[in-house]
Amino acid sequence: KSPFYSFKKESLVEIIFGCCSSKEYIDEIISLCGEHGYNHVTFKQTVMKKDEYALEIHPLNSLYF
Repeated sequence: KSPFYSFKKESLVEIIFGCCSSKEYIDEIISLCGEHGYNHVTFKQTVMKKDEYALEIHPLNSLYF
């Protein structure tokens, strides 16, 4: 029995990375998504807010590109 959960590709629509995720890890996951036909997926990352104990979620293109 496979240890992986089966799902339809179109069910995965967004991946949110944690604020401590490295650029290398994020790049690897984005690359794997592209290689396996998940081109429709959007990517975001949490960012620590400066003035309070909270997180914000930002689109990755505003952080890396």
